[in-house]
Amino acid sequence: MQASILQIFLVMFLGLDVSAQLTANMIVWQEDNVCEDGPSASCSDLGPNTCCEFGSFGGTCMIFAPTFSDTSGAVGGAWKTDGDNQCGDLLDAADAFVCICPNGEPEITGTSWEQDGVLRRRTGQLSACTTTVKPDIYSYKQNGTRWVLRKQDQPEVVAQIEAGLESGAVSREDITQTIIQLGAVGLDP
Repeated sequence: MQASILQIFLVMFLGLDVSAQLTANMIVWQEDNVCEDGPSASCSDLGPNTCCEFGSFGGTCMIFAPTFSDTSGAVGGAWKTDGDNQCGDLLDAADAFVCICPNGEPEITGTSWEQDGVLRRRTGQLSACTTTVKPDIYSYKQNGTRWVLRKQDQPEVVAQIEAGLESGAVSREDITQTIIQLGAVGLDP
């Protein structure tokens, strides 16, 4: 991607890295439902080449939702674990706002995106992630109602979900009940 004169000015003279302002929301659903109902988890405001580690949450479908307007060339990737790397083996990649369910199995363990990834998507060679983060939003949608747990609002509850996922101590039903009992109603992530 070529830098514009404005980008060069902002970097050289003001010390601002405008590329850092490009973020996206990466969302996975546990059910093979074309990104609609059921439990979901997401990383909001994710920078490029950052792996959102979903681990044992068991994502089946994914959507890449950039927060910027020019999405040409931007590609989101759905990954499965390779060794200890949650974004180690590319399952599938998609353009912005396209729901993908790579094989209908709950094996998406990580997601990432990159700005100039169209050619790499065609060859299955998206760039390796440089950093990793955990989901900051868990939600559940049923019959048109959505319950949402945000890490910024309830950090202790989200930390308990993460710990339970890592240890295998929580089931899908446990997560769903926690979201319904403690989540805010009617807010989209």
